[in-house]
Amino acid sequence: MPGRQVTAVPNVSPNPMLDSMRDPRLLPDPNGLVVQSNPSGAEIIVNDQITGLVTPSRIVVPTQETFSITLRKKGYHDFKRQEVTRDSLGGRIDATMIKMNVGYLDVEIFPPQDAILYVNGKPVPVHRNLAREIMVPGNVPVRIRAESPSTNSYDETTVVIATDRRKTIQINPRKIPRAPSGVNQ
Repeated sequence: MPGRQVTAVPNVSPNPMLDSMRDPRLLPDPNGLVVQSNPSGAEIIVNDQITGLVTPSRIVVPTQETFSITLRKKGYHDFKRQEVTRDSLGGRIDATMIKMNVGYLDVEIFPPQDAILYVNGKPVPVHRNLAREIMVPGNVPVRIRAESPSTNSYDETTVVIATDRRKTIQINPRKIPRAPSGVNQ
């Protein structure tokens, strides 16, 4: 018929299972391990080596040899299985990650100066007058103290950070003359 377009139909196999058997890339990998987590996006670590993969993924592990596997996600406890084999796992890991009860604290030393920073009495490294993403217990009072060694003074404050929240505070270590060491610190 004039004006009618003819479209070529792709070659479709009547049995797709036969096609997958012909292509070795599509066959199930006998050394493969399916790794899933809830929530997804956990970093996969095998034998203390970072794989560069995140869940969900299929990874290759030795069939009979033992190995350890760790799933790591920020804000969650690590999920670990040690001295396991692929067969003992049944070719699959389904991990439910357990949420940590933490908040995140950013501390800015202002005005910029050399200072020693303590969070709950523990020293925290300061880089360019900032300390970022300090993990602190969520919904619990946290004591922040900055001391200036040059002016022998300090500033101290207490904050409560909600779970899974981030809070930024400024602290001025030149605020209060410092008490002698060991007194109310």
